[in-house]
Amino acid sequence: MKTTEDPTGELLSSMYKALRVGCDNLCSVTPKISDRFMLTSVTSQIEKYSEFSKRTTDLMRARDQYPKEPSLLSRLAQRGSVAVETLADSSRSGIAGMISRGNVRGATRLGQTLEKCRREGCDQEVTSLCRDVIGYQLREADKMKDFM
Repeated sequence: MKTTEDPTGELLSSMYKALRVGCDNLCSVTPKISDRFMLTSVTSQIEKYSEFSKRTTDLMRARDQYPKEPSLLSRLAQRGSVAVETLADSSRSGIAGMISRGNVRGATRLGQTLEKCRREGCDQEVTSLCRDVIGYQLREADKMKDFM
């Protein structure tokens, strides 16, 4: 069943949202990280998410589509979730586990959207970028296991 939205536009919007949420969540947790190696790894993730976000934005603008920021309520809920989870366990292992689970969750959701949009005829350049994002998220989730 086809949606009324262009599948390429839908995938770009989903990617942008996933990258923004991931970046915001990582930024929220960085003040709680005391291990300098883990902080370096998380900072690197934030930078890579920003690069992916810029590429996604460029592709959106080339199609006369503009990124829609996650709502304030959504961002506050995510930050609250991060705060509660780190309150329960702010150890290096606990934070690494939270980041790893978040990366896997983001990759899974994005993968589902990718599959749906691919079936509906999504642009190859966009699907390729999405696969890169998913691959990166899964690799970073695996790297976080070193801190657990």
